[in-house]
Amino acid sequence: MKLFDVRTKEGLHRVLLGVLIVFAIWTAINPYDSYMWRANFMVALAYTVGFIVIYRKVKFSTLSVDLVFIHLIIILLAAKYTYEEFPPFNWLRDNYDLNRNYFDRVGHFFQGFAPVIAMREIYLKSNYMKKSKFFYVTLVMFTLGISGAWELLEFVGSEVAGKTEVYTLSMQGDVWDAQRDMLICTVAAIMSLLMFSKYHDKQIGVE
Repeated sequence: MKLFDVRTKEGLHRVLLGVLIVFAIWTAINPYDSYMWRANFMVALAYTVGFIVIYRKVKFSTLSVDLVFIHLIIILLAAKYTYEEFPPFNWLRDNYDLNRNYFDRVGHFFQGFAPVIAMREIYLKSNYMKKSKFFYVTLVMFTLGISGAWELLEFVGSEVAGKTEVYTLSMQGDVWDAQRDMLICTVAAIMSLLMFSKYHDKQIGVE
């Protein structure tokens, strides 16, 4: 079917969307915690719908789509197992005497690593901003804003749902958990820009 022809950019992106949908359905089968499944699933759903709506206008590059796809998979894995109990990272914690399940840190790393490239593409393709030092500062501040909003959402959501113990557990004993998460997100955004900016320019045809 031409609709799912992976030799075309759009076909490949539709295949990734199909994989994402199947993966999302799988996460609903006996999740570790039903409340955390609903919370993370709704985040993934809103993220996906928003990205699709913008995709119709921007026609994102494969780099942006691939990074967002990986980020969504991570969020859905958290929906299935929670960030604190993801099995492979439990194994690492238990076998290497680590002080926490570090899958949460991976999630916050991609919270900066993936969206910053998609936002870069929106800015450049829509002519909202031109490349400059301020352009890159704005992108990094954007991802820091995402991270801060996520921390507030976790807190407010747990308060409204009467699940304050869930928020406490997510900190895994680290009183500076939110601050470390935001720092990781910011560093990841900077890393992503340093790694991919030139390659990204070639993909979207910007000099």
